[in-house]
Amino acid sequence: AEGGEGSVAMAQVNLPVQTLPTSDSVYTPGDFCGGCQLGYECVEVPLSPLKLARLGLPASTARFEWECRPRCGDGMLVGEEQCDDDNLLALDGCSSECRVEAG
Repeated sequence: AEGGEGSVAMAQVNLPVQTLPTSDSVYTPGDFCGGCQLGYECVEVPLSPLKLARLGLPASTARFEWECRPRCGDGMLVGEEQCDDDNLLALDGCSSECRVEAG
């Protein structure tokens, strides 16, 4: 992720490019990020049209990148999470998207 925490790897369908894990990362078998910091998980994110253009690729190109993103519901408050109450239940003060709920 640009300016974000964790590792990033780019891939084209079935052709992953991996990075090496950092010392404070956790590797999960099948993780294309190469290891994410605690509280993060490796997720597939499509490349934006702007990023494809910067790479000189047509918008129809099937490209994505793997990013370490905060894992909501694991009890670790990281990244853009407003709360993380160790569950994904709604209406308990912290939503399933780790946002503070009114009330």
